[in-house]
Amino acid sequence: MESRLNQMAIDVAASLSEPKTPMNVRTYNELVDKNKYIPRDNDGLFNVMTSRLDDFEHHLLNDEFSVVDTFRVVRGELEARRFISAYLDANSHEAYSVSQEAVVIAEKRTDIRLQASRFDGYASIELKVVDKRGNWSGSALKKALIDQLIGQYLNHKRSCVGCLLIMMRETCKWKHPETDDMMTLAQTVEWLQSEADEIMKDRTELRVVVKGIDYSSTANELRS
Repeated sequence: MESRLNQMAIDVAASLSEPKTPMNVRTYNELVDKNKYIPRDNDGLFNVMTSRLDDFEHHLLNDEFSVVDTFRVVRGELEARRFISAYLDANSHEAYSVSQEAVVIAEKRTDIRLQASRFDGYASIELKVVDKRGNWSGSALKKALIDQLIGQYLNHKRSCVGCLLIMMRETCKWKHPETDDMMTLAQTVEWLQSEADEIMKDRTELRVVVKGIDYSSTANELRS
């Protein structure tokens, strides 16, 4: 009887997890390859980092079991960092290991580090939680990107991969420090990425991305 109940539970769980439309072979193979991929250089580590962060965004905004409502309550970066680190660790697929506030050059500490499992390199993720309190202006975010992430954390031969991750808890806008134009999150990310791209023209070893996640509302909610 117990084994029959266990099998019923397995069948129910499987039916709930199955997509409403069958997954084609190409999509399945791409998913399997992505989860099995182990980076062996900085390009590979950059791809894995960006892929996992995209997965995290999708989970937070679209997953049936998302805890986005709980995550919105978090105002400090320490708690947000722990939450994101736990997700990245649970979905590492042996491609990397995760550490928080790892010491890099000159005793500076990066928020989240992904240590590659197959080569001596790591990625640094600098997290900024933004909301209507206005703690992070456009100028401050630019400083975090150029002086903090690139100037400090990516100033070592083992660390050439980085991400400035902007988590928008409440809808807000930023003033461009040069034009005074007000920018949305998407426009702010585009501007900051252009700043990073200019630096990467000279420092060709770097792989830097600016990513913004707007979790002030989700796909099932009305956006303001």
